[in-house]
Amino acid sequence: SVTMLSGAASGIGRHMALALYRRGHQLSLLDLDEPGLQRLMREEGLSEQRVLVRKLDVRDASAWADVVADTVSRFG
Repeated sequence: SVTMLSGAASGIGRHMALALYRRGHQLSLLDLDEPGLQRLMREEGLSEQRVLVRKLDVRDASAWADVVADTVSRFG
């Protein structure tokens, strides 16, 4: 499964990302806090082959289009 998750750098979003990762999902993790996403990757040892991280403002429709395209390109 491929899952796109916004707010993934901290709080509930971070916990959801870890739970989905442990269940074998490929993830597109999104947040305004890109350093926080990188920290999550590093601290939890997440595989770059299974996880795509992108800075995203969820209010920006064109940015969503780019993130969807990146996710489809990466994971199919």
